[in-house]
Amino acid sequence: MAGRHRPEPDTVGGTSLTLRRYNGAGMVSFGQKGETVMQKYNIVRLYREAYPRRRTIVWGVTLEEAQAHCGKASTSSRTCTWQNNPAGARRTKRLGDWFDAYESA
Repeated sequence: MAGRHRPEPDTVGGTSLTLRRYNGAGMVSFGQKGETVMQKYNIVRLYREAYPRRRTIVWGVTLEEAQAHCGKASTSSRTCTWQNNPAGARRTKRLGDWFDAYESA
């Protein structure tokens, strides 16, 4: 529903209640006293064939930081080269296809 935000309870119990709503750029939490707390994200590395298939590499970053990281050419096996990410090129040769993505923490 565009333009309409319906808060959903994040946790209910005890005396604290946190509400979250989608603001178009990520989740924003509102604490008990009404203070705004920005949603944090984890950056995960996903592999096509290697085990484990996913690994968290960065914890607790903002949406802008996560998007900036994942937007780099050096964060995917298809776009990294020996010039922009030698470690990534070695990783591709050793483990196959991979890429970095972000998810809410």
